[in-house]
Amino acid sequence: MKRIFPIFAVGALVSIGTFWSFGRGGHDFAVFYEAWNLVAHGRGTEIYTTSPDRFLYAPGFAWILSPLGLLPQNVALAIWNLAKATIVYLLIQSVGKKILEESASIGKRMALEDALAIAAGGFVLLARPLLIDFQYGQVNLFILAGSVWALLTYFAKAPARNRIAISWFVLGVVSVSKLFALPLLLLPWVRTQRGVSGPAKIGSALGFLVAAILPILTLGVSGGLNLILAWRAALAAKGLPFESHNQSFIALLDHYFTTDPTHIIALGWKWIVLGLPLLSMPTIVELSLAWSFLFIGVLVAWIFRGSVTSSLRWIAVAMALLFVPSYLVWKPYFILGYPLAALLIWQYGASKKWLIVLGFLLMNLTGFDVIGPWPAARLEAASIFLLVHLAYLACVFWAKPDFEIKPTLPRIDTLA
Repeated sequence: MKRIFPIFAVGALVSIGTFWSFGRGGHDFAVFYEAWNLVAHGRGTEIYTTSPDRFLYAPGFAWILSPLGLLPQNVALAIWNLAKATIVYLLIQSVGKKILEESASIGKRMALEDALAIAAGGFVLLARPLLIDFQYGQVNLFILAGSVWALLTYFAKAPARNRIAISWFVLGVVSVSKLFALPLLLLPWVRTQRGVSGPAKIGSALGFLVAAILPILTLGVSGGLNLILAWRAALAAKGLPFESHNQSFIALLDHYFTTDPTHIIALGWKWIVLGLPLLSMPTIVELSLAWSFLFIGVLVAWIFRGSVTSSLRWIAVAMALLFVPSYLVWKPYFILGYPLAALLIWQYGASKKWLIVLGFLLMNLTGFDVIGPWPAARLEAASIFLLVHLAYLACVFWAKPDFEIKPTLPRIDTLA
């Protein structure tokens, strides 16, 4: 029963999220679909001006997925959800097999069913981000899948060259669409591995170029450059939202250390005041810039020198760090912490069970439908998602795991 429950729970979450995307969500998907539809009908220059909300992704994202714009919106959304459900299944399979492999390397016997249950448990631990990603028709699961696939392939013992190239091609495309995945492209350049780095470099470069050049092929050089400028203007125009849904560090500072009203999106035009007048806005901006530079440095240092004694740990930390420096962190972004969540359950499930349970309760059982609108609004404004995520990261960085992991790979940064 213990083996079946996490997998059953993930299936239920995917089903509920899919249902919600048709019944009461799909808002982000509607933005994507409009952009795809415009490109499919030769009106790609309008993707940043004609939209039900704001399209803020790179132009190549709209071009690559424009065939979906030829389908009725509900059909396209069904395909989108099916693809995401498949991704969840494949991620559980891949991470479960990685857990099994690393367990075997330390002489810790584990059945495949147990490893898959742990991998599924990672999604259960992040149930609310997973539901939100499905409900809104978001793209974060695709970012997660493309990144994890490429990294698992890079750290595999004997990966096929074509598999390496294809997975890193996908990551190249992904990194253009969602810029916070870009730092991962440094890996094959700074930590070389014979027979692996070459295909990874070629694949990622081609993916990046395809996503960047596709609009130019249809609009010409000047048209493509103008569209990139329009993308930059759209990003600049979105400003800095301090509403409770934003879980970034700068939003946390604003909510805790000023008396500025915080907008609660789920409650319409209602606002709350959470903090005390302790910091000025210039000070908050300076502190948030320091935070961003600090964590960009931590991420880059991890990519250059992070230990690969456990490649799953390396992947988990790298993925979890990707969005921490950002000034805009929506709740579904935390699905990128999936490898970290699975790692926690596997390596810290006994000694840090209290942290895992507490994190689950704070992240998943504090929603508006569970504890009521005003308590939920205050916890959301208190940046609960970010605090739980940082607690998980700190645990993996500094806490001793339940068992010792022996090296499973040579020092990849010393190979030619």
